[in-house]
Amino acid sequence: MSVINQVLQDLDRRGVAVNVGEQTLASVPARSSRWPWLVGALAVTLSAVWVMRPPMSVPSPAPVVSAPVAASAPAPISPKPAVTRVVAPATSAVAAVKVQAASSVEKAKVEPAKSDVPISVPSLSQQIVAPASLPATLAPASGKKMNAQNQADAEYARAVMLVEQGRNDEAQTALTTTLKLDNGHREARTLLARLLIQARRSTEAERLLQDGLSLHPDASADAMLLARLRVERGEVNAALETLLAGAPHAQQKPDYRAFMGTLAQRLGRHEEAVTDYQAALQLAPDSAGWWVGLGISLQAAGREAEAKTAYQRALTLGTLTPEMQRFAEQRLNGAQKRQGE
Repeated sequence: MSVINQVLQDLDRRGVAVNVGEQTLASVPARSSRWPWLVGALAVTLSAVWVMRPPMSVPSPAPVVSAPVAASAPAPISPKPAVTRVVAPATSAVAAVKVQAASSVEKAKVEPAKSDVPISVPSLSQQIVAPASLPATLAPASGKKMNAQNQADAEYARAVMLVEQGRNDEAQTALTTTLKLDNGHREARTLLARLLIQARRSTEAERLLQDGLSLHPDASADAMLLARLRVERGEVNAALETLLAGAPHAQQKPDYRAFMGTLAQRLGRHEEAVTDYQAALQLAPDSAGWWVGLGISLQAAGREAEAKTAYQRALTLGTLTPEMQRFAEQRLNGAQKRQGE
């Protein structure tokens, strides 16, 4: 039902005649005015319109934007202390002859002789010595098989590279294979012996060196290694005999001759020591320690004037350790006093 019909029905209930066609309305009794009724009808119409209006959408409140809060700066983090690494230097075997394993090995100590002489036997912990040159061709020509010699050379070259990388166990295996292919491979035998010594497998190293010297009596490097092993066990006489056996092949090797002089001196064979030290110094005259060793044996042999000259030469070179320098100075002063008496 429309709003207009509701208004008309309401007027009918109040006795009001409506002529729509003629647009005339029946009058109410004369004593009553029609304006109040019109006003009432208008009020009802407005009320109905108000009730029937569509619901008004209530705007949602504007979002409240809070002022940004300044973030507090994080506390500074103190840097961690740097960790220092010790990196062992690597050298190239092909370019520099000497190959040094990356892993460090504790130095083998040799007990000094029971005396006040600060002359020591060379340490067993030395750089691993590779040959002056590796085979120029390590791989066979295309379509050809490698012979035993080529295979041995290839295995040896691989072992040298493994040593440079610090993979000594694998290098030992490669060197053992090399010797199976070529039992007379000198460089492989010497290198394997050094690795065994570093691994504290002295018995195996000694047997390996003895076999090598039986094949190659002129292998002076193997003779020196074997002598050092024997000195380490306190077998100084056996060590000197080992060096004497190879001496004819080491006349031009100053280290070899000085080593012989040191062992002869420990055994009290001073005339032999003088000969060996003098031979070594002819080849390497700037070795101050050998001049001290010569002076010791000269004094023991009663040759004071020559001993004095040897000590003076050692001190003049200026390369002695503080301990050795004090020792040489004391010996020189004693020789001068005895000469003055």
